[in-house]
Amino acid sequence: MMARILAQPRPILTIDRPQTATRNEIVVTSLTFEPYGRIPVYNTGYGQSVSPEVSWSAGPAGTKSYYLIMEDGTAGMNREGVLHWQLFNIPADVHSIPEGGPVPAGASFGDNMSGQPAYSGPHAPVGGPPFHYHIQVFALDRVLDLPAGASRDQLWAAVAGHVLASGQVVGEFQGPPVPTATAGGQ
Repeated sequence: MMARILAQPRPILTIDRPQTATRNEIVVTSLTFEPYGRIPVYNTGYGQSVSPEVSWSAGPAGTKSYYLIMEDGTAGMNREGVLHWQLFNIPADVHSIPEGGPVPAGASFGDNMSGQPAYSGPHAPVGGPPFHYHIQVFALDRVLDLPAGASRDQLWAAVAGHVLASGQVVGEFQGPPVPTATAGGQ
């Protein structure tokens, strides 16, 4: 199964889609992990699935809200990265989300891979290589008129033509090793 997952073409992430194209950059960081560093187990599906801390630089003049999305950049379905987290309508004066929440006033969760409006931590396969998780932030020139729990497709349609700047931070997580049999068959 792992070979089948890794043989698929890499997913196209939100930041690489025409709907979110921009030349302006915001800097995205996390106190939870270094860029391309290991995401702690407690932030993953093998731990407590606590959302990581995320901070970003202010968007350009005209920024009305931010959209945050976390996708698996190693494995995907139908050329889309596996969806772990979406927050939208983050107020323009907010530039960080603390570890474990809370969601800023006015912001809403979009759905995740399970269709739930919540954070769902990485769950890289047992025995697999490190997977890369992209937390992307988009500065928008509008507040989105969408309900809580909006889908990624709804969000992509709503942000098209409204992205002023974007940035991302990438973390890595590797599932646990394959268990080995103990001596004596125990």
